[in-house]
Amino acid sequence: MGLRARTAEALGRLGASEAVPVLLDLIAEGGEEEILRAYCRALHAIDPSAMSPALPDLLAHGDPAVRRAALETLGTDLEDPTLLLPLTQDPDPVVRCAAIRLLSHSSPSSLEPLLLALLDEDGGVRRAAVRAIAASGADQALAPLESLYKEETDPVVRCEVVVSLRDQVGAPAKSLLLAALSDPTPLVRMAAARAFGVSGDPKESTARSQLSEMGDPDVTAALSADPVTPRA
Repeated sequence: MGLRARTAEALGRLGASEAVPVLLDLIAEGGEEEILRAYCRALHAIDPSAMSPALPDLLAHGDPAVRRAALETLGTDLEDPTLLLPLTQDPDPVVRCAAIRLLSHSSPSSLEPLLLALLDEDGGVRRAAVRAIAASGADQALAPLESLYKEETDPVVRCEVVVSLRDQVGAPAKSLLLAALSDPTPLVRMAAARAFGVSGDPKESTARSQLSEMGDPDVTAALSADPVTPRA
């Protein structure tokens, strides 16, 4: 940690309220992201509301490092969640991810920007949107995430869909989880198998036997529809 970051940390520990205007000016100047984060953390330590008056300008700042640092410092109790909406379309994917994460906590009913984020060109942003939408509950999550799973070409995003529905929605997502047992990517198949209490790849004999022995007719039908080709 550099001298400026250590100084900011010390000011935060001391609760030096007289440093607030200087710290705000330093953040507005932009620069190295790690130092900007230290300034933002110091502000928050001195007074969690100290950044509020400058927040609209910081979130619209031309330097993405400023926008990142400001978002990282924000808690989930943001007074005006609408400030986050433009950031879901920010040029910087890191900013878009952070905005989606915060929006899902501070304004859970704001589903539309999260749905739009499922179409984002960046896989990390799509994964963040998947997690946020799954957390909104089965009634709102199932249809868009099932559609995404069917169309998604990135296996890491498909895996995120399976894990999020498995862990946050559960039984209502059973049909998708059954379909994912036959996903072309082992990582996704293994994530789906965990929904049924089995570790391993359903294409492999051990995991497949454990799934078959469950006695669940839906699981049995899913496995039967995806027979394993014997090795030569």
